[in-house]
Amino acid sequence: GIAASFRTAASWLQRHPRVARALLRTQTGRAVRTGYRDERMKAIRSAVHSEVPGLSRREEQRAAALLGYLCSSNAWITIQDESGLDAASAQAVVVWAIDTRLARLRAEDHTILDGGK
Repeated sequence: GIAASFRTAASWLQRHPRVARALLRTQTGRAVRTGYRDERMKAIRSAVHSEVPGLSRREEQRAAALLGYLCSSNAWITIQDESGLDAASAQAVVVWAIDTRLARLRAEDHTILDGGK
């Protein structure tokens, strides 16, 4: 559900690119996003916990932090600006990154302690 929730939010923002960039780059926009950020991160942490059982707390926090970044307008707008891709292609890159990371987490052996690393 993490990639699907990103696609839903990004789809709306893609139809309103000036709003998306204003939310990202203005003080008022950042203030508006702050309210959503906590809820989004809580949902992502819960999804990681459910989708990848057996992760250590540290690895779960790391995965949620990365996926939380990827599930932001900041990620796809930056990819778009830096790569020259259009918005839809930049969003597809983000979905690919989310799906790839989750697949890798699911495939790893989590029975071995991470030793605090």
